[in-house]
This record gives sequence, C-alpha cells and structure tokens, in this order.
Amino acid sequence: MARKNELSLGACVKYNIGSFFAVFCLGWIVISNPTVLGPCPVHDEPVKLAQGVSEALKSWKAQRKGPSEDEDEDDEEAEEAEEVVLENHVYQMSAARLQAQGAPGALDALHSAKEAGTPQWVFCAAQWQDCTCGGAVRWGNKETWAVMEPKKKGELLTVRCSVQVLEDLLPGDDGKHCECQVLPGSAFYRGLNPMWLPDAEAERLGAPLASSCELWAKAKGQGAWGAQQWRATEFFCGPWDQEPSGDREIDLDTMRKLMRARVDARFTEVYHKYFGRPGEKQGWADRAYVNYFAGPPDGKHAKMTEELIRSVHTFSSELIVVVNFGMTCSSQLTAKRFPRLVLLHAEPMDVELHRGFNFNKLRAFLFARVLTGVGLDSDQFVAPYVDRLFEMTEREITKSYPFPIMPVHFLDRGPKDLGVWWGRYCPDTACSLQTMRWGHAHPTWTFWALPFIGRWLRRNFRDETLPEIVGKVSAPALRVVEIPEDEDLLNVALWEEKATKQWCKFDITDPMEFQFLFEWRARSGNKCGGPGCANIYADRRFYKHGAAKLFYTAHHAVNPAETHKQVDRIEKKFKEKNWPASTVVYNQKLWAPEELRKAHPEAVCLV
Repeated sequence: MARKNELSLGACVKYNIGSFFAVFCLGWIVISNPTVLGPCPVHDEPVKLAQGVSEALKSWKAQRKGPSEDEDEDDEEAEEAEEVVLENHVYQMSAARLQAQGAPGALDALHSAKEAGTPQWVFCAAQWQDCTCGGAVRWGNKETWAVMEPKKKGELLTVRCSVQVLEDLLPGDDGKHCECQVLPGSAFYRGLNPMWLPDAEAERLGAPLASSCELWAKAKGQGAWGAQQWRATEFFCGPWDQEPSGDREIDLDTMRKLMRARVDARFTEVYHKYFGRPGEKQGWADRAYVNYFAGPPDGKHAKMTEELIRSVHTFSSELIVVVNFGMTCSSQLTAKRFPRLVLLHAEPMDVELHRGFNFNKLRAFLFARVLTGVGLDSDQFVAPYVDRLFEMTEREITKSYPFPIMPVHFLDRGPKDLGVWWGRYCPDTACSLQTMRWGHAHPTWTFWALPFIGRWLRRNFRDETLPEIVGKVSAPALRVVEIPEDEDLLNVALWEEKATKQWCKFDITDPMEFQFLFEWRARSGNKCGGPGCANIYADRRFYKHGAAKLFYTAHHAVNPAETHKQVDRIEKKFKEKNWPASTVVYNQKLWAPEELRKAHPEAVCLV
C-alpha cells in the first residue's frame, strides 16, 4: 500500500501542477466524495488523477499516435477523457499501488478458477481504450497496479485506460493496460466473450467454433477455397521453419489460440443459414462485409459499429460478419434487428505480445471464411450501390492476380513521412520499388488472396525479416515486426510482391463530402458541384490528374448520432428517387463506371 502522510490539503494544492480549473475539480471531488483523494502523497507519488485538465488534453493530443486524418477523432476522444476526469464520482481510485501476488491475468486462470468461485483478474483493455467491468478494475502492468472499485457493488464500472486520466505508474512502459476482476459463475461472467470461457461452457451456451486450425485442416480438400485457406493458415497451426524467425516471435501454442473464433449464441441460426449449406462450400459464405472491433457495450466504438451494421442492412443485400475482440458485446446486436449479421468472437492479443490492435483486422479476414470480402472499419457507413464492390472484386482478384486491392489514399505518403520501410522501397529519388501510391486500409479480397493475407500476418507473428535486395537496385533488409500498423503492413506487402491494382476512392474521406448528393436533383444530370466533387489529390507519379471517387462508403464517421441521421437522410433521398443512378465522380462530373473507363483511361485507379 502507498504510504499515507500527514500533509494538509494546501500542500496537495502546491504539488498539483494543473490550472485553477484543476484545483476547482479537486476540491469538488473531495467535497462530494472524501474517500477519493485520501491524504496527500509525497513528492514522488503526486496525485495525477485530478491533474490540470487543459494540460492533460494537450499532452493527450501530442502523445496520440496515428495519421493526420484522425485528428478530429482524437479531439473527440480527448473530450471523452475530460468527461472521465470531471465525473470521478463514477468510480473511486484506490490510493494504493498493489503489488500483484501471482495474480494471473491470463484466461487460463479464469478457466481454472470457475469451480472455486474465486475472483480472478483478466485482461480488459489496452492503453487508450475503455474497460467496462462487472467488478473492480486495475490499471498498470506486471507487479505494479492501481485499483478502482465500483461506487456500488454489482454496478458496471467503465474506466478510460489512459495516462491522461489515470496515474502513469510505469512511465515508458508500453504494456500498461486494464484488467477486470471477474467472479466465475456471475451474470457478468456469463455475458463474456465466449472465447474467454472454458470450451465446454462456451459450447453449452451455444457458441460453436467457426474458425480453428482443426477446422481449416479438415476442410483443406474442399474446393479451391479450402485449399487457399489452409495455405493462408498452416504456419499458425503447426511447426514451420521455412523462414528464420526473430526473438519477438509468437510461440506456436499462442498462435494456434489466436486462430480460434466462436459464433455468438444469438446468431447461430443466421450463421447456419449462410455458412451451413452442404457440399464443398460448407463453412463458407459467398459474400460478406467484414468488420472487427473492441470496446465496452455502451462505448463509442460499439455505437459506431452498430451504425455501420445498420447502414449495411439499409443499403446492401449482403451479409456482414463482425468479429468482437473485446471482453463483452452490446445486447443491442440481435438477429431480429439485424438478420444479415453474423457476430463472431475471438481472443484479444495479450499486451505482452506487443502487437498493435489493428492487426486483428487480418485475423478477422481469415476467420470470416467468405469467398469475396469487403473490409469495413467501425468509423465507416455504407451508401447506395455499395454492393458493386463485390462485382468489382470478383472481376479483378483472381487466380492470376491473388492480391487484395485497397482504395487509393487521399494522402500521398512518401519518404518525407515517418516509416522504417521507405529506405527499402525508395532507395532512389524515383522510389523505384514502390509499385503504387499509398493505399487506405479498407481492402477487398477473394479467397485467392487469403494466402497473401496469412503470409504477411505470419511474417509479423514470427518476427521475420525481408532480406536485403541486391542487384541493379540495392535496398536494405526490413524487419516486419517493426512495421507498426495494419495499413503500413498492407502497403509494404503489396509493394514487396509487385502488386499494381488500386481502387478509386470508395471510402470517401469525410461524411460531409456527401453534401452535394443531398442537393442533387434529377434535373442536375451529371453535374457535380461543391468540395465533394473534387478529385482526390494529384501526385507527380501515379495520379497526375487526381483520382476518381466512388460514393459507396464514408470514412471518419466518428459521431454515431450524426451517422444515424445521415444514413436516414440518404435512405429518404434514395427512396424518393432523388439519388443519381451512379455516384462515381471525376473532374466535377458524375459518371457511369464504364463511361469513365472509356473516356479517361489515364484515370489509372479501378472502378
């Protein structure tokens, strides 16, 4: 326990580095709930829970990692952090650092404790994410923890696991995370992601396996799709040493566990409808959108995901597969409400693996088992004609071109940007080993591209290194695990394998760009005006005249309430027949895809 000290509140105020506003907040917290603060710590353990809000939010934005197009979302997340700071009555933070006495965070410990009914600590959320728990939450890593208790026994506790809200117990440790104290057999326990339960209990609750090494091996002789799936996953399932691995390799037992996914019990009938047909295609769906997410059931990302699912049910006739990597899932997701949703659950990657959350995207693509897939992130919604993406994908991704295809990015990334890979693909001023402009990580694929997806996830999981390039053009080796995000890896992978195809921009940069479509009338014909009608920015090499846009999905839809309104508005316009027959935009005009290809062969990107 942290040492208590006989210091006055005035001394505390001296050591609180925040502004007058922070002092006001601190006083309010003490008055409303005296147990929160306790005696003032000594200099080396300052109270950071109520640190200056303005300073904290500035630091939050400065420390957040991610491309510049996500700055608005970061602002909103910072506002959420401020709300947590100002509403500390939701939970009270222990004044102590707890030394863990062998308290396990692994799921195996939870399984073994079931019969004993002993509360166990299990992983809940990584840094910067929210943890919602039916008991206490602890924040830290390894042997150093701070514990937060619900205000009332039995109520859910939501904690923002961030150094801008909680004390930074371990400066410089990127493994800081939150764990949830779970009582086996409790109602909260029964509502967990079924991958967190013992296999027998998950099966008893009606959550069958949809993906596993055993299922993939058994089906490898069932059609070309079964063979390609096994080619994509065999190295996660058994001994494989055809390429040397590094010291950050994930061990085989862990990789096998990371290949498992279960169907949510609420969606087993939907699953059997789409995946349960007899014959070679048993276990496969023809087409599906595929999404992945994690977050508390009432959190922002869960609500964003729900709006994405709703938009698919509004504008598409196809299935959507959503893979939950979080601890729990919203009760709002039901088969009655969303009859073309299949909800899968998978285990998160342990923080000790030091892999970014977004690599779960590639795991989700492997779990989905769809002949043709379209990847969608939770901060997207779809619009009329989105199903054309499946026809486009089946046309372009074949046995002779077995690579996923991504839409062109609105940013032209290059050596001026950060990234360990630029030395390899831009060994000269012409960037001669970069085969395409930077793509946005919303890929589409057919089963022919599954080996590519698995191969590059393997290179990350096994910590492989791409060898030095020698010859006319020389380039340095590249350690794959040093590529930090899914988008970075997919671009590097496509360049490395000399891929050349790229979609025009079907993931429109911001929902606001749809405004011209709300103003469009039949008499407007193919005229297009406003910011949404401008081409994607030109570059000197790949798109000298800019790239076309396909208004099939919107990206950066980070406000669920606004997304709900916009989807309703689009639906109303579409039903009133006040929507163009095609929403392909190039050079301030609306085009039918075939007309654009004929009139502008130089457009390069595919429609």
